[in-house]
Amino acid sequence: KPWNVWCGGDCEGLNSPRGSQVCFCLHTDDSIAEISSEIIRGVYLIDFENAQQRIELGEAEQSDFLLLVGYCGWGKDQMQSELDRGDTWSMAAADQKALLGELRELQVDLKARREAASLAPTVTAKEVQDGIAQWRKLYVALGDKFEKRLADARLTGDDEHSDQMLHRWIERCLIPSEPDLSPAAAARVAKLDSLQPGNVLRASPTSWLLGKPSEGEEFSLRRFRPAQYLHKGVLLLLSNFDDEESSVLALLNGPAIGNTNDGRDVTFGGMSQTGSFSNGVLEVGEEDVKACLAGQLLLGPGLLRKLVAFGALEVAEGVKLQDIISLPQEERWLAAGGRIESTEDAAVAAMGDVQLQKWYERFVNIRP
Repeated sequence: KPWNVWCGGDCEGLNSPRGSQVCFCLHTDDSIAEISSEIIRGVYLIDFENAQQRIELGEAEQSDFLLLVGYCGWGKDQMQSELDRGDTWSMAAADQKALLGELRELQVDLKARREAASLAPTVTAKEVQDGIAQWRKLYVALGDKFEKRLADARLTGDDEHSDQMLHRWIERCLIPSEPDLSPAAAARVAKLDSLQPGNVLRASPTSWLLGKPSEGEEFSLRRFRPAQYLHKGVLLLLSNFDDEESSVLALLNGPAIGNTNDGRDVTFGGMSQTGSFSNGVLEVGEEDVKACLAGQLLLGPGLLRKLVAFGALEVAEGVKLQDIISLPQEERWLAAGGRIESTEDAAVAAMGDVQLQKWYERFVNIRP
């Protein structure tokens, strides 16, 4: 009999390689407390195998257990740092009823949605469900202050945008999809054969909302730093292109983050730094028109090819550096051949515009 499966988090979760996924169950059954670990009063954790045995022995039913795959993990001092920031987590006492009081109803609802999704031509976050209703219920239960915060977020649009980003994550991470093996993908990759330092690339208007185009191992945090700032980006290749070596690029249409001694704008070029820049600033272009860039984008071996295959980056054929930097920042992506092909892409790109602004506000402390 199939189990309902709930996402417990990214660590050793649904996107991890087979054999490395961690499964466990939560329950509220005091009669099997002795073979479980109590998390809070009346809420227990039990191994998946033990839960299955209880069911086989007729001592429990599937709907008594919440089967979770994966968990959320934090490095040393990371959670404390997030708590200290004050805008990420709210600490509160919890009880069995608040957390798992409607466990059976949740199981029945998920089963019905799972069966309906199996008959649908496509599956979205709506069919999988996003957990937002449960979160809102718990959040407003914390008191008037939290209810007001939620109301304020709705007025500013932050609440709706955050929900949209969660839906994008669900549809990326929890709903299987096939890789793009279309002739268009092959044609994009073929352009890399003639790629040289000084060539221009453009970034997708739809691939960077979550900071990367895929949840594959090549884009894990160990190998790739999320880069929402590449949304509608225009990039200059600074290094030779070789799949066996790292690729170095710089953003050409980032916002101004400072000035040179002679008063020229210095714009954001990426999150990585290099000692080869003069005073941390790279000048590109010819004498009459130059751009001053601070920072760069460093891609590990093979990643540039992957990004092009996914459509997250594309070689801007025939586009010259000088033509790009002679234009205002806001016109450069279109000048590099950037296009939005459909109304659906336009809606996603608009979400990306908001995400880009929020990223610069949070990580660079500027409003572009």
